[in-house]
Amino acid sequence: MHKDPSKNMTPEMKAVYDDFYANAERLRSEWNLCTQQYNATVGFTKGEEQNWESHIAIRRISDYWIRRRTALERAIPKDMLESFQSDNN
Repeated sequence: MHKDPSKNMTPEMKAVYDDFYANAERLRSEWNLCTQQYNATVGFTKGEEQNWESHIAIRRISDYWIRRRTALERAIPKDMLESFQSDNN
């Protein structure tokens, strides 16, 4: 069982914390957006038909989306993440 970190927060910190977790659908939508955008770009990063500049440009975009999704996955509870993943299977 995890401790509730919000119990030791200042009211201002708790407001930020509560706002982040208050809307699971917003978090689900953000996770889905990251996944969709990453999937749309990652295939181009593996192709050999584009020139180096094009490859790097698309790679930067795919890297952005996977880093953003990874950051979100680290911030949300495991059960919430599992529900997002199961919705996409």
